[in-house]
Amino acid sequence: MLQGYAGSYDSGFPDGYDFEDWLYRLELLADDTQALEDEEHVGGPAADA
Repeated sequence: MLQGYAGSYDSGFPDGYDFEDWLYRLELLADDTQALEDEEHVGGPAADA
């Protein structure tokens, strides 16, 4: 869907979008790491994993 709005891959925009998505994922991982360091706990059925 994004391809129609972003133009072709030759425009370079899709690469920029992928980079921003990667930065966002890194930020989420950093937030999760900080929460665990602050002694938050993981709960629910996936907690043992």
